[in-house]
Amino acid sequence: MIEYTDQLDLKRDPLWETDVVDRINDFALREKLVKQYSWAIPNEEALQELLKYSPLVEIGAGTGYWAYELRKRGAVIHAYDEYPPSGEDWSVEEEDQVRNGKEVRKNWFHRGHPTWTEVQQGTPDVMREYTAEWNLFLCWPPMSEMAAYALGYHRGTYIVYVGESDGGCNADRLYFKLLSRLYEKVNEVSIPQWSGLHDHMSVFKRKGRT
Repeated sequence: MIEYTDQLDLKRDPLWETDVVDRINDFALREKLVKQYSWAIPNEEALQELLKYSPLVEIGAGTGYWAYELRKRGAVIHAYDEYPPSGEDWSVEEEDQVRNGKEVRKNWFHRGHPTWTEVQQGTPDVMREYTAEWNLFLCWPPMSEMAAYALGYHRGTYIVYVGESDGGCNADRLYFKLLSRLYEKVNEVSIPQWSGLHDHMSVFKRKGRT
């Protein structure tokens, strides 16, 4: 049997071998940490910037790690996720259902990990309950219509978005079209990035608001 390393002849290029190993290890580490914490890595500069826009509503909060860090710093933030993680592992039957394409109304990605702080059950339409004083926070929204719906229901002045730009790993084209049409970028903050990713934090202000 031909070994994987023999096929690539890694011994002839030790620097390339190190790079591959590092990238594999980075991916494994990222996979572990994003399940327990968050898809994006907060730093103090980003958290302090977010504090300026409290009170906040976060849609798609996952484990609530960003909300947890913000609340420690005095922010008022209501965090929501369609299926807040419970900390419980999934049964074999539930995992088989997901693999077979069946919907299970639980948080598959963060299974086995509890929330860091209170995360309420809710979808983007909860934004309709909030007045214009509340600003929207989106951290790594999935490549679906979720972010666009949250933006559409939002009545506040500011949107703080953490993720990649249009064409990246987050949200959909409609979200970015609405964002550029209705809002203008007023600030951008660099955050730590995993290898191969280009996420950052951007602050957008609704056009026409003083």
